[in-house]
Amino acid sequence: MDAPQDYMIRQQARIAPKKPGVYFFLANNTVLYVGKAKNLRARLSSYFSQHTSDKTRLMVSKATTIEYIITRNEVEALLLENKLINQHKPPYNIQLKDTRRYAWIVVTKEEYPRIFTARNKKRAGTYYGPYTDGSARRAIIVTLNKTFKLRTCRKLPKKVCLQYHIGNCAGPCEGHDTKHSYNERVRRAQAILEGKTEQLRSTLTQEMQAAAHTQYYERAKELRDTLSAIDEIERKQVVERHTTHDQVVIAFAHNQEEAVAVVITIHRGVIQKKQEYHFDAHNTPDTFITALYKETLPPTEIITHDLTNASALEEYFTQTQQLRVHITQPQRGEKKRLLDLAQENAQDALHETNTALSQLKERLHLPVLPRVIDCFDVSTLQGTSTVAASVRYRNGQPDPSGYRRYAIRGAQQDDYAGIQEAVERRYAKEPLPDLVVIDGGRGQLQAALNVVPRNTPVIALAKQEEEIYVPGLSFPLRLNETDQGLLLLRRIRDATHRQAVGYHRKKRSQAMTASALDHISGLGEKRKELLYTHFKTFSRITQASKEDLQKVLGEKTGARVYESLRKEQV
Repeated sequence: MDAPQDYMIRQQARIAPKKPGVYFFLANNTVLYVGKAKNLRARLSSYFSQHTSDKTRLMVSKATTIEYIITRNEVEALLLENKLINQHKPPYNIQLKDTRRYAWIVVTKEEYPRIFTARNKKRAGTYYGPYTDGSARRAIIVTLNKTFKLRTCRKLPKKVCLQYHIGNCAGPCEGHDTKHSYNERVRRAQAILEGKTEQLRSTLTQEMQAAAHTQYYERAKELRDTLSAIDEIERKQVVERHTTHDQVVIAFAHNQEEAVAVVITIHRGVIQKKQEYHFDAHNTPDTFITALYKETLPPTEIITHDLTNASALEEYFTQTQQLRVHITQPQRGEKKRLLDLAQENAQDALHETNTALSQLKERLHLPVLPRVIDCFDVSTLQGTSTVAASVRYRNGQPDPSGYRRYAIRGAQQDDYAGIQEAVERRYAKEPLPDLVVIDGGRGQLQAALNVVPRNTPVIALAKQEEEIYVPGLSFPLRLNETDQGLLLLRRIRDATHRQAVGYHRKKRSQAMTASALDHISGLGEKRKELLYTHFKTFSRITQASKEDLQKVLGEKTGARVYESLRKEQV
């Protein structure tokens, strides 16, 4: 049988969307690998075939979860993949040091400026990038030069060349183009590279209509082609962005009961991370944004939609944070494409969560959708330091404010009593959730039922066969391996288990430290403080030689501590 975490990520791969995007293999919060895919589900499922390399199998075995960001197409996925690899430097990605992979587009400071690729910033000019996708960068340069008829020659010749004769250059070398006209076209090319296309589109559209009205159809066609070229360049630049300020893109998806917000953070043009937030549908986007930045500073620009009054929100940040925040609700262009990207991820998250919760409600015959789920687990070793942990998930997502830990006061060798004590202590002071999950079998379930009111649904999830024990059923339920409701229960159960084990290790460590140092004759608080000041940790104290201990504590006390610690280790 697969290890629990291996089984979990297999299921995550099976339910991934059949869409292009970027995916992450993570070990807890550490990114192990970043990849791109035309079809996320197909690509992720391939990691579990028998034909993968040893290195790939090792990486997958270390992973605890898979996350992904949906993109509009493969080009966006490729660009975003490179950005995220450069940011996170995952250990299982190839780290190419060759700077040729990352280059800029430069607009030179010359009498007649040129646009071309720059590997460094030694030349005088304006730089855009860096661009991690060479093919996209080259396509942008070719399109700009051809569209605006800019020169590509290194040195301005005395006579026009082939580029002029085939219509790719306006021929400034022979005076066929004025400096003013040439520089105006360069300015328009720079506006595209900077993403400032709204005004340019309007101007070009007016010129195209005027040319068509005067029957200057050849000029109208050129302007139409220029507008098409802008669309193509912006598509290639949707992730390859260059800004001097921080931004966030916030998109919302909702149904009658629940809303999901996807927040994409952009630091100086580089997409940094994607975060999901689930909340009740009656809350407005304005309310969500103010809550999001209640205790942290907002970015310079918020790109979003569905706001009732953006100017009021801007004034709110001015008064509460003393910051000028610009809120953009784009209708077209690069920012609109980024917002669409976030919107698609929000819709996918809403669908996945609704499916999981709806399946749980149906399979377990629950009275309401289980939007709030609490899970309990007990951890003990040989009857010592017995602890319990409780984890809360809200709308299918972890709610750390609802995490609890308990040092069990009662029977130390009785899991059932430990579960009963933890459940009773929690709900003596807190409201009941929509569903209580117990890590264990029928015995643990009954222990919880002893203290939970009858109208509160309680189930137990056993680790061995992933069986679900439900009150009143004589046999456990076995859900389909791809059932999203079951996968959600496993994620909650595993998160609770990690909390319980972590707390148990902490208690054992504290107990070991107390038994090892607190009971040594002649070792008072001041001398223990000297030990920790010198060795920093308890582990280093236990590994210290007799001579090192004597240097800190003196010959007799040092020898006594050394002998006592050796006895503890035996």
